[in-house]
Amino acid sequence: MTASRTSVSPRAFALVAFTALTVACGGSEKAAQTTTTAADVIAGQTGAFERFESKGGNFTIEFPSVWRGGYSALEGADTSDGARFRVQFVFRPEAAMKVEPKALLVVRIFSKAAWTKAAARPGQPIAVKVAERGDDVFTLSLPKSNPYKPGTSEAARYDQLILSVVQDKSGLRLTPK
Repeated sequence: MTASRTSVSPRAFALVAFTALTVACGGSEKAAQTTTTAADVIAGQTGAFERFESKGGNFTIEFPSVWRGGYSALEGADTSDGARFRVQFVFRPEAAMKVEPKALLVVRIFSKAAWTKAAARPGQPIAVKVAERGDDVFTLSLPKSNPYKPGTSEAARYDQLILSVVQDKSGLRLTPK
């Protein structure tokens, strides 16, 4: 059986991603806690999550299992819009795709004061707040559109990763330590 692949238009992609993130993560003061146990996974009652731990940002993030092997994480200092630290999750295309890796999503950490200032700017929000810890505000940013040519295998894989996060409220779990 051959699976068909479809691409989402850039406008629809951005609208779905932003709307789903706003509904799933908007205003959350506390990150969702993982309720999946090893017994659940063994029993096949839930899919296993792909877990990433940021030593520099002092948080963990769990993605749907479809993310496994599909990304690289780049950590470092960040001054964008007043942030202090960022982890950029970059699409890792298969070697046969012969395309440049592009950002999937970015987690930025702001102080409460810097986030209040950044969030008050007019226009489209720069990110969605997903968690807090002390004076740290954890935010999530998605690209406005799929950067790959519509109808290609890399565009379909990129859409698969992004949509797995935004279509399901439990699709992404960020937990400050």
